[in-house]
Amino acid sequence: MIAGWVRAAALAGVLLGCHRVTLQAQRPPHELRAWAGLGCFVDESWCDVPHAVVGFGPHLYFSRSWSFAPEFLYARGSWDYDLILLPSLAVNWRSQGAVRPYAIFGFGLLRHHAGNVSATGWSLQGGLGVKIFVNPRVYVAPEIRLGWEPFLRVGASVGYVFGR
Repeated sequence: MIAGWVRAAALAGVLLGCHRVTLQAQRPPHELRAWAGLGCFVDESWCDVPHAVVGFGPHLYFSRSWSFAPEFLYARGSWDYDLILLPSLAVNWRSQGAVRPYAIFGFGLLRHHAGNVSATGWSLQGGLGVKIFVNPRVYVAPEIRLGWEPFLRVGASVGYVFGR
């Protein structure tokens, strides 16, 4: 009788263990990205004073295609700089393969500093990019974004995938 219970418990443990491994295998990975490029703001003639833009942020996946992608960006012009906090939503059109196109849309805050004057505004951006994997965990992603403050952002990110 006890041997039957032991066998049943062992079988349940094996089944639960297999189920747990299956669930872990299906859990989407998360990413950490560093971004660099150029940005142009609306108060400039067609990008006569491009800003160098650098930033970083995670991509926190909640499905195989959709992720929450907050970014913190620093944009430096000739005599001013901007800090941008941009929570974004990204969708990947392919979740497998070495080349994965995506779209990203975000709305956040911008803090502008020029000399001893500061102002707070908002930033709205949307764009397209493509992740090109150089190995299973590391990718390079060129992208272009349009929006408001900056109205144009062109650059690339380097990303690292966790939990794959």
